[in-house]
Amino acid sequence: MKKILSLIFAVLLLLSLSACSGKRPKNIPMENTATAPPESVTLSQEPLWPENEYTHDLPIPPGTVCWTMTDSSQKCCGIQIRALSREQFDTYYQTLLNSGFAEIEKIHDGGKYISLGSIVSNSDKSISLAFSESVLMMTITKQPVDGSARRFWETGNLTNVYVNAYSTYNDESGVQVITELYVPDRQIPTPLFTGVTGLITVTVAGNTTTHYLGCVADSASALGLALSSNRLGSSGDKGTVIIAGTAHADNAAAGGGSFCLCYEITLP
Repeated sequence: MKKILSLIFAVLLLLSLSACSGKRPKNIPMENTATAPPESVTLSQEPLWPENEYTHDLPIPPGTVCWTMTDSSQKCCGIQIRALSREQFDTYYQTLLNSGFAEIEKIHDGGKYISLGSIVSNSDKSISLAFSESVLMMTITKQPVDGSARRFWETGNLTNVYVNAYSTYNDESGVQVITELYVPDRQIPTPLFTGVTGLITVTVAGNTTTHYLGCVADSASALGLALSSNRLGSSGDKGTVIIAGTAHADNAAAGGGSFCLCYEITLP
């Protein structure tokens, strides 16, 4: 029997989010996430800061690099970093501003599962940052964004995406992770999602598995992804789920942005 472990509703930085109220749309299309990255995606899990056209001349943040994902079709680079304190993130963010980046959006909510998110840009590139529970997700694109992105009503840039995630468990497929991305009912503009790339890490009783999170969409207004981790355990075992990645949308500032969720689970 499938049991819900944890339900997380979070407003995160995704394409520079705004914290808007509203209801979840009904019947979000759900699909199984891809089992492996497409040919356009290069994934590295080496604990090294990447040296490429996207990271050139960027200040290097503290913490430990978990993975790097470069997507040639979406023209972006995603980097997940762990073991980063809030103070270290604040210092790094200020370092970006001091090095010539301008703040386009900054979202912060004090809730436990809600990310501190920002989008910054200079004349060469844009960086979307999502920080949650000592995990930083960065998405770097070669698409500068000017200050007009603050007013999405005028520009059409997408700034109000919500991320909803929860986990279930059964004895056959273990911990299952469901992730939904959408704009609440009656809010505009609606997304034109073209895909998602990232990784999900599931830890139960000290044992960890990491899975690719990805799908391709054709201007979808909402995305739902289901992943079976096959991570099994015993009743009462505790663990964590980390979901981090990049969502891509045709009508988003800089073409896409980062999201990051971290939450605890206890097996039923």
